[in-house]
Amino acid sequence: MTDADETKGIPEGIEEEPEQVAEDNAEQSGDDNNVPDAAAEGESAEQTTVDPLDELAKRRMERLGAIDPSDFPQTYCSSSPDEELVMDYLDDFRRQFVQLYPDRSEPLLELRNECGVPKPICTFVRPTLASYKQMYDLKWAIQFMADFVEYEPLPDPLKISTYGVSPSTVLDWQMGDCLDMANTVCSFLIGSGFDAYVVLGYAPITITRADQSRTDCPYSEEMDGASIIEDAEETDDLNGKYSIRPRPQVHSLHLLRRAKLDKLNSAQRKIDEEEAMRVVEKESEIVDDLDGKRIHCWVLVRSGSREIPRHMCIEPSTGSLWPLEDCPYFGAESIWNHSNIWVNMGNPKTPFKDVNLDLNDNKDWEYVFMDAVPKDPFSGTSNLESSGDLSKTVEDAETGEVDVDDNDEDIKIVELPASWVSPVAISRDKFVERFAAGSRTKRYRRCIVEEFSWNARSDGMCRKLTLFTDLACTNVKEIREYFAARKDGLRLRLRYPSTGKVISKFGKDRQSPLGDALKEIVEIGELKEYKFFHTARTDGKKLRKEMEGKKVIEEFEGRDDRMEYRSITYYIPEPGEEITKQAPGMKEIGRPVVKMCQKFEKLPSGMDSSDQVRCQRYFLQEDRIHLDYHYGKGKITASSKTYTKDKDAPRCVAYESDSFAEAPNASAEKEEYERLLAEEKALLLTFKEEDRDLRNMLEQRRKEEEVVEVVPSLREQLKAKLKQDALKPKEEKQDVAVKADYLAPFWPKNTVSFSLWFFVTTHTC
Repeated sequence: MTDADETKGIPEGIEEEPEQVAEDNAEQSGDDNNVPDAAAEGESAEQTTVDPLDELAKRRMERLGAIDPSDFPQTYCSSSPDEELVMDYLDDFRRQFVQLYPDRSEPLLELRNECGVPKPICTFVRPTLASYKQMYDLKWAIQFMADFVEYEPLPDPLKISTYGVSPSTVLDWQMGDCLDMANTVCSFLIGSGFDAYVVLGYAPITITRADQSRTDCPYSEEMDGASIIEDAEETDDLNGKYSIRPRPQVHSLHLLRRAKLDKLNSAQRKIDEEEAMRVVEKESEIVDDLDGKRIHCWVLVRSGSREIPRHMCIEPSTGSLWPLEDCPYFGAESIWNHSNIWVNMGNPKTPFKDVNLDLNDNKDWEYVFMDAVPKDPFSGTSNLESSGDLSKTVEDAETGEVDVDDNDEDIKIVELPASWVSPVAISRDKFVERFAAGSRTKRYRRCIVEEFSWNARSDGMCRKLTLFTDLACTNVKEIREYFAARKDGLRLRLRYPSTGKVISKFGKDRQSPLGDALKEIVEIGELKEYKFFHTARTDGKKLRKEMEGKKVIEEFEGRDDRMEYRSITYYIPEPGEEITKQAPGMKEIGRPVVKMCQKFEKLPSGMDSSDQVRCQRYFLQEDRIHLDYHYGKGKITASSKTYTKDKDAPRCVAYESDSFAEAPNASAEKEEYERLLAEEKALLLTFKEEDRDLRNMLEQRRKEEEVVEVVPSLREQLKAKLKQDALKPKEEKQDVAVKADYLAPFWPKNTVSFSLWFFVTTHTC
């Protein structure tokens, strides 16, 4: 193949570069002077400041210059006879297209690979079925590829890079531009059964730069899904078919209207604030002089296969997925997959959402390859003649004649050779690691997302979201930290810098030597709230609220004694006031106590609870105990009792809701009073033990935060075990019969052990 043949098929505006990629780096500054006028104007419009994405483009050229062709298969470094025939065919197609459409850019039909050898553009796509089941899901696969491969911008926004990279090399480097990533994503999607295509067209600057600062964060509205699921699992289904309907709650219509009006006003206020911010955001947008001219590649998934209901557009650089009618792309020049190339015969500047995607419509799309052209059964002529196919040679186009043998049933054109790309695969270690550098930072509208590889951080953090109140991302509103594989079970930590509020959420797999079954910790200044998995605790505790030095509230569920609430209120001395040792509670817990309270739930439905205590209050400063009972069936009042402490003769004031009930005798009241005094002392000691357990739990949490233990994955554990087994001395090979002898372990030591088969055969002969 001649030098001219090796450089054909490159779109308009692409510079011809030397065959050696290493020489290209040395001559790059000289080649830039030969850019067409439009490209020169575009470069002059670009900002002179150094862009991080431009640095990535320079690193790409350095990697290409360091390539050794001997490290690649022969298909990378040379062209087969079939490929040379296809290249001549593509050259004929390109020259005829330029003659018929001089105002259009040359179609991208072929491109040099990483070894500098021209290859048909459609052969860069190699359908591959990944060995991981997650890659079979469309959304998961495209998001993984966006995280796995680091996006690089095109060196010139007006043209495709002169050198393309095969999907296998892209996965090895974990870097690539829009064309490389689109070919790689398309390879996996076609292998998974999707009708996927690579599209070459035009896109806005936010897409070509992978700028998502104007896009809402997909994680901003996400809360702890694990906790929601756990709460749903713990909620019992009380609305059975035969359950008693709850009594309807009576509400004030005035209050309901007022609450509804306040809700509408707050929603409208929020909408107005969003609109104002969007106006400010729109005014702050930079005017792009190259709007509608920037070259870009993306992936199209057509409906029909894998139950895809409608056409979808995929942006490989960010993992975004849009329906066709919502895609932001400006237009398309051509489309290809692993089997063919289609050139857009309409206006390439037509928004892609308005383009006809029926590739069989010759008015809008011109195919490049076909295995055979059948004759039209009605006219007797071939479809090639009737459609004015551009696949004819230039000579045939000039004469308007096609040499067709009437005896041939079909016309053989050219066969596209198989893809030259080596098998595309992702190693298990890289698949688990996901991110090339161990982390990835993304900026969205008023949000910055940091994602980390599995066990990349010593604290087990896998994702961090920082939410802001302004578009400049200066005022922090909320910080969300997600964790995984921590031994202490920490899953999510929420921080609110403006209020100092901190929320820590734990999973059921928390491994604590105290067995605290901790679920959540909320800290707001002096208020601390602890939630527990009550089904994993013996006492059924599900909540503990503590106002430092003032009050403690505990809630329970599923206890045998039906207690659902208890609290203790401490006495707060005035400045300069001295507390005596005789103050209530000082002897038992070392702190003065004002009041304690216990609440109990009703008996199951159908049982009379009028004689069951509903609320039991101990007023230690006033030396009295008050009891409230549950409402009886059909009663609008409930019974109550009040005991006043007196060493000589304690007094009892009682109210009985049932006027026909017998009055209790003095001995029963005395027994109940003595029982209440004993329960009061026991309750004080219980709160003392709860305080000690809480201090131990907080001390354990402090140790867990100082030295975070991350549980290794099953794969890491297996690798460590295999490594240990490899270091162990190898055992001498034993006879198979000896290994199968189940009596071998019982033979005397330092003796020759014989197999059971040998023993039986020798003694039976």
